[in-house]
Amino acid sequence: GDEVKKFENNFSKFSKIKYSVGCASGTDALILALKSLELKSSDEVIVPAMTYISTGLSVLTNNNKLVYADINNDTGLIAIDDIVKKITKKTKVIIPVNIYGQKFDLKKLRDIVKKKIYIIEDRAQSHFAFSCFNCKNKNTTICCKKEKNDQYADISCYSFYPAKNIGAYGDAGLVSTNNKTLYKKLISLRNLGSY
Repeated sequence: GDEVKKFENNFSKFSKIKYSVGCASGTDALILALKSLELKSSDEVIVPAMTYISTGLSVLTNNNKLVYADINNDTGLIAIDDIVKKITKKTKVIIPVNIYGQKFDLKKLRDIVKKKIYIIEDRAQSHFAFSCFNCKNKNTTICCKKEKNDQYADISCYSFYPAKNIGAYGDAGLVSTNNKTLYKKLISLRNLGSY
């Protein structure tokens, strides 16, 4: 309804992403994101080996091949070097998961995979977070450059479960993208085929 549309518009403005689509949960956001890409059952999706069940479950629900990549021991985020080892000709999507408010280096991943592989960013624990990957200041208590590296993901997925930093009265989620074609597919999928 109107309240959801207002929230979607405000979320897009605040996050500087063109399109936002509200949905029932963060899990639904991941499922809708994968469905919007119209993948084949033989297509592979790489996810971190340490994540909440929803990440892998969304891949299996979409009938794709689930591939785990190891995590970085210092951050708990998916390790880029292990992602590279796991990429095959069948790899169509990588889902990096931001955990504990930490952002994954999407720009570095995009530089590696170019436009050949979709990136779906799982931002369930990092609403509006920024990064300082290219910061020359090595003092981690002072941030000299706030990077919004969201534009390097094709789709970002959010959870508004009550325990998250932006919580709903019950469960809720959102999918965002800068791609108008994907946005139209996401709206249609959310609304059971109607636009």
